[in-house]
Amino acid sequence: MPNSVIIIGLGFVGLTTAAFFANRGVKVYGVDTDIQRIEAIKETRIPFFEPKLDHFVKKALLSRMLIVNNDLYDGVKNSKFIFICVGTPMGQDGKVDLTSITKASKDIGTAIKNVKKYQVICVKSTVPPRTTENTILTQIEKISGKRAYKDFGIGFIPEFLSEGSAIKDMTKPHKIVIGTNDTKSLLSIDNFLMKIYGMGIHTIKTSIISAELIKYANNAFLATKISFINTIANICNNLPGTDVDVVAKALGSDPRIGNQFLVAGPGYGGSCLPKDLSGFIKSCKETGYEPILLRAIDAVNKDQISIIIDILSKRLGTLNGKAISILGTAFKKGTDDIRESVSINLIRKLKNFANINVHDPKALENTKQIFGRSIRYSYSIKDVVTDCDCIIIMTEWDEYKEITQKQILENNKNRIVLVVDTRRLLKIKKTNKIDYVALGKNTFHYK
Repeated sequence: MPNSVIIIGLGFVGLTTAAFFANRGVKVYGVDTDIQRIEAIKETRIPFFEPKLDHFVKKALLSRMLIVNNDLYDGVKNSKFIFICVGTPMGQDGKVDLTSITKASKDIGTAIKNVKKYQVICVKSTVPPRTTENTILTQIEKISGKRAYKDFGIGFIPEFLSEGSAIKDMTKPHKIVIGTNDTKSLLSIDNFLMKIYGMGIHTIKTSIISAELIKYANNAFLATKISFINTIANICNNLPGTDVDVVAKALGSDPRIGNQFLVAGPGYGGSCLPKDLSGFIKSCKETGYEPILLRAIDAVNKDQISIIIDILSKRLGTLNGKAISILGTAFKKGTDDIRESVSINLIRKLKNFANINVHDPKALENTKQIFGRSIRYSYSIKDVVTDCDCIIIMTEWDEYKEITQKQILENNKNRIVLVVDTRRLLKIKKTNKIDYVALGKNTFHYK
């Protein structure tokens, strides 16, 4: 059986990693400073929505392969591998907030001070290049009195998990990146991961700083593809007879491009792409390089809200007092995560002069924590599409594909309804009662 490990930080990455390792026969100590989070996990009440994760956590807890508490020292002294999975949110200035990383590093330094065995620290939190060596390693050395590469090993092992498919991504990763600066750390981490995954996994072995850069570059490229296809969608809006989905399909069929992330929409959000791109831009500036392309990607994404509001203004005239229904507040389907959600930002811009009604299959409670009683919440699709001047589909939930033209007409008999479909989910034709706009779809008809 592989050596025991401690996972520090039980958020999306940490809890997924802990549950997966435990179900692969590894003794896992899961540690978090949030006592309420710990108690919820012990009762298999996952603090966020992620498909199938509750099943994996429950199985791991019942088998006692996963022990969850706030005792970092106990977990460290019993573990060969120490995984850092704490959050690295975006600060007010756009830079990465390393507060939790610094605290975890100091705590680890204190915990390993009197541990005699050789341990390997594995950083999975996304951090700017040079952070592992200049912040984490130095803090651990300073407080523990130990020397890296002699008394303990250290490596950066980035995660590539997508919310909504984390278990699948963890079970069958596209790649594993191991960033280390010494042979002993590399062999230890590589042997550990091979015992879990077996042979056949595409593994890239490189330096710590290159691994940190790979994580940033990976997310920046995904953001690039999204902003690129959204730019094409915006062009299609002004070119009658064009369809962004047809263009994307043609582009994606080229093996040099690929079809993933070539789906036009209202812009990217979530806990990764916005903060990682922002952190990457700040990191580049600190090296003396001005990342013009990265800034353009960010600008295109932020401008998508203006595109939507411009459509509303042109089609509805004044927005004052209009009843606007927004379908979907999660940044994408399959999650309840509303961090950096374009839909949330749109609501912020509209709620002061329009009457907002929102629906989301999973994210309504999180949405309430932001807006409270300033907007209305619907728990059924029928309610959210009733008595409204405008319907805006923001999240690509499968439930929204079932909305029909008849349903909209029957629930809005005395109104002309503007439907803005940012995901092009619906099959609706323009009538004298429905003004249907699908972003990037200026439908072409054969004569």
